[in-house]
Amino acid sequence: MEIEIKREYKDKLPFNWKSDAQKESDRSWLQEIIDDTAPFSDRWAKARIVQLAYELDSEEQIADKLPNELPEEDNPQNDHPEQYRCFKEAVNVEYVINTLNQWKGKKFRQRSARNFEVFAYRNNPNVFLVISRTTSSFDLNHKLPPKEHFQALFNVNELARLIQDSKAKRLTLRTHGYATPSENFYKGFSKEADRLSEIAQDGHFYIGYSWPSEQPLPVFKTWKGLLSKLAVFSPQLDKKPLKKRDRQIDIRLKFLFFLALSAGIVGTLATGLLMLAEKVFSLQLLTFLPQWVGISSVVFLLWGLAFWLLRQTGYQGDRTRAIYYGVPDLAEFFWRLDKGLSKAPDCSLKVNMIGHSMGGLVILNVLCILCYQFRKDGQKDHKFGDRFTLDKLILASPDVPLELMRQGRSNYVRDALNCCDQIYLMSSDRDIILRYLSNVGNWFTEPSIEMSGLRLGNVYLRKDSEGKIAPWVRAMFYSQPTLQPTTDPQLFNKLNYLDCSRMGSKKGRGGVNGIRSALAKIYVEKLQIDINVNGIFIDLGNAIRYVYDSISYRLERSNLDGLDLHGGYFQQETISFEILEFLLKTELEEKDIQTQLEILTGDRSEILFLPSQKPVS
Repeated sequence: MEIEIKREYKDKLPFNWKSDAQKESDRSWLQEIIDDTAPFSDRWAKARIVQLAYELDSEEQIADKLPNELPEEDNPQNDHPEQYRCFKEAVNVEYVINTLNQWKGKKFRQRSARNFEVFAYRNNPNVFLVISRTTSSFDLNHKLPPKEHFQALFNVNELARLIQDSKAKRLTLRTHGYATPSENFYKGFSKEADRLSEIAQDGHFYIGYSWPSEQPLPVFKTWKGLLSKLAVFSPQLDKKPLKKRDRQIDIRLKFLFFLALSAGIVGTLATGLLMLAEKVFSLQLLTFLPQWVGISSVVFLLWGLAFWLLRQTGYQGDRTRAIYYGVPDLAEFFWRLDKGLSKAPDCSLKVNMIGHSMGGLVILNVLCILCYQFRKDGQKDHKFGDRFTLDKLILASPDVPLELMRQGRSNYVRDALNCCDQIYLMSSDRDIILRYLSNVGNWFTEPSIEMSGLRLGNVYLRKDSEGKIAPWVRAMFYSQPTLQPTTDPQLFNKLNYLDCSRMGSKKGRGGVNGIRSALAKIYVEKLQIDINVNGIFIDLGNAIRYVYDSISYRLERSNLDGLDLHGGYFQQETISFEILEFLLKTELEEKDIQTQLEILTGDRSEILFLPSQKPVS
């Protein structure tokens, strides 16, 4: 016996419960959803249903209209035999009526809103892409992955269904770092997924996660493009509509006006004090007024330039987006995926996490949230949710304060590291992004100066006179041991260190270092630090090489990856990428993995390896 679905609306289609003015507002808002959402996803379908409700005469017509809008499956590279399967199964008359009930009951926003979207990679049925729906700026449109490479899933439950059907046993999630716009990540992730095709099969799902990040410097392919980009206030300003662009210019002018006003007030007060002192003490101080005005003007211009450059780097903006958008959206994805997998009692997944730079900050915060949210009494330390067990955590140049690994600190770093079974750290003492930009960017925001300076991604390995290897961390002009009296040795002992400071590329171009010289140092025993004698010259040489390679690559003079001091770990012609492939592919225990890594890095001076010192059960 069929049960008739109850309609909460009484009017026949087209619906006339709204005024004409409200209808136009609804149509405009619904069209924004259509344009900004992955086609044929759950949210897109619901918006399209309400749209059609103003045009068609019955729910049956709406249910028949939507499948006819599906594109023809003419892609010869498509490996998904049942494309849009969940869409075809879910969108029926009942689905239409439920959606219209939500619209009439003013529950449409709540029921249709999702903070992320899931896409399938057309070239590999086990590769997927999860993107945060938040954009790098509220004035920018949502950038979807290219249709020729990615196809939107109906919702996260479709991904859960694919995992169940394939009887998957392992899931690896990889996210990017600072200064990686979505279109750049989509392109790089596609190349990476093709290289890892042997891994992303036979029960292993490989998932990329894109959180909102900003392009900090102008993107150009010709010298004319370079000059045109340098002429605007912001790298993304010329992509915005005129009204929104005017608003951004207005904000910048307000900032400059406030800075000038502050400088004027300070200058006026200083001049008044000089005049008062001249009268009281009979001093000829005003003769220095022209010099004072000149110095103040230069200082004002330098401060304005410094603030503008700090804004242009996008560092603080990316850090804010990583913490407040990237973290909760990824946590919601795992929560909903775990909920979708709960229908399969035999489904259990080992989860690997890969985080680069600020993506390491995202991963560590997400792990902390998930473990607090899902951990139950009697549950294993490495388990979260009903279906997931944390296996390997791989951090490449993580933008994480080293200060958080001190004793007595309750924070996201400690909790996340204690949740993982195996932890691998790829780091470099040549990473000028972390040692300079991160230092300056975090100077005003971190609770202590120590937290703004030393980062986990700047840890490197050093041999002492007896040949023992120990982790050190490099600041700007000096280096010091990571193990201080206040640090927690148990946390440091959990890490498997891979020092990539001197790693280049097999093709002679790329990697994280272009200067083969080792650090020349003078040890100050009283302070227990090393003074880096030639460190600043190594940084300068690497910076020049990095800028040259970047310009050459962007101007299409070379197809090879250039030197990347901060992100070269994932270049496919490097040893670090070989190690990444090995870690994802192997099913060995940690002790056996350490043995293989010692063999893999033993004959090469580019990478030093220090295995975890934790007791292995």
